[in-house]
Amino acid sequence: MSAIIAYALATVIPLLFLYLVYTQDFYQSGSGRMMAVCLGWGGISVALAFGVNDTLFREMLGYDADAIVRLVAPITEEILKGLIIVWLVRQERFTYFVDGAIYGFAVGMGFAIFENYFYVYQLGGDETIGVIVLRILSVNLIHAAATGLVGITGGLARSRPSLRKLLMLVVGTVAAVMVHAIYNGVVSNESAMDTGLYLLVITIVLGALAIGMIWQVIRLGLEEQMRLIEAQLVANGDYWAADDVSYLANDVGRAELVTRLEESFEPDKVDEILAYLTLQAQLAVQKHRVMELPDGPTKEKVESEVAGIEMQVAEAKEALGNYYLATLRRLFPVESPLWSGMGKEMKL
Repeated sequence: MSAIIAYALATVIPLLFLYLVYTQDFYQSGSGRMMAVCLGWGGISVALAFGVNDTLFREMLGYDADAIVRLVAPITEEILKGLIIVWLVRQERFTYFVDGAIYGFAVGMGFAIFENYFYVYQLGGDETIGVIVLRILSVNLIHAAATGLVGITGGLARSRPSLRKLLMLVVGTVAAVMVHAIYNGVVSNESAMDTGLYLLVITIVLGALAIGMIWQVIRLGLEEQMRLIEAQLVANGDYWAADDVSYLANDVGRAELVTRLEESFEPDKVDEILAYLTLQAQLAVQKHRVMELPDGPTKEKVESEVAGIEMQVAEAKEALGNYYLATLRRLFPVESPLWSGMGKEMKL
């Protein structure tokens, strides 16, 4: 029974952490399918890392367990986990570094979940649940945050020339290895192992710092992306959309927007408005990416996606109608940039 509970905890809680991070992508530029692929690759990486660490380094090269934990595992595991980021940065749905942080986090959580399964299987007994809970609050978050760093650098490098892109991914991987190695070094310290409470506290603190780092990077990325979206929408003449979309940049803004909309619209109409504004944000992100990309297959794919989103925006705008536009006059102040573009929009 304890094994069943341990397997459930090893799966559900890491997925909950991943869901909480995924919901921070307010512009919904990420892909659920890509998230599943990243989780799956994390699981595959566990098997590959075990083969490399155990077969190559332990059996063939004679490394002892301590050397593998401190030196080998951080390098092999972070390289293997990060390989998928190299592929992801070439995908049209990989738009900015918040996507990279979330996808990297998903890879790391996939790795952590399947590694948890290994420990449940290996340990058995009543102590399994306690070990898994401790792993979830510490090393699972380290795995996720470390690969998140690789994803972030991949996102920052996505539009750079090939050599610079490769160098940035190398830098991200080195940073991930360092985070992983520091954690492994701390928990492998003999004096720490003799002090159970110290080890418990320090591992949880390190895990919390790791998740906090990724969370803060995502918040900063959303703020940067909001400035980009507003600039792109204004450049397109969509002044009113730029004003409204800015509310999607954080939980507080989104809650304020929903509250004000609910005062004037039925729930289903509020959902349509939020979906429309999200489409506007996605369109602005992809248009900006087209401007950054060099000519080639990736740019053509992104241009095709832009055309598809433009059609969705037009359909959503038509479904909302002028009633929505007129009602905004009551919801937003007269001095808002919204109204400088109202005349144009009311004619559509």
